[in-house]
Amino acid sequence: MRDQYMRGGEGFIICYSITDRRSFQEVIEFKQLIYRVRHTYDIPVVLVGNKSDLCTLRQVNTAHPA
Repeated sequence: MRDQYMRGGEGFIICYSITDRRSFQEVIEFKQLIYRVRHTYDIPVVLVGNKSDLCTLRQVNTAHPA
């Protein structure tokens, strides 16, 4: 069912929790699934960090990867 939605989508928003490192790591899996189902990397994907009001519980660093 999820694959069917991905085939029809014109763009995707992937939301993760900044208080849950595992949810951030799962972003990679979702992106790969989207690319595999769509057979292209030419699809808009927006990454959104949720729960920014809980900054004292932050587990995902704000630093950009090198």
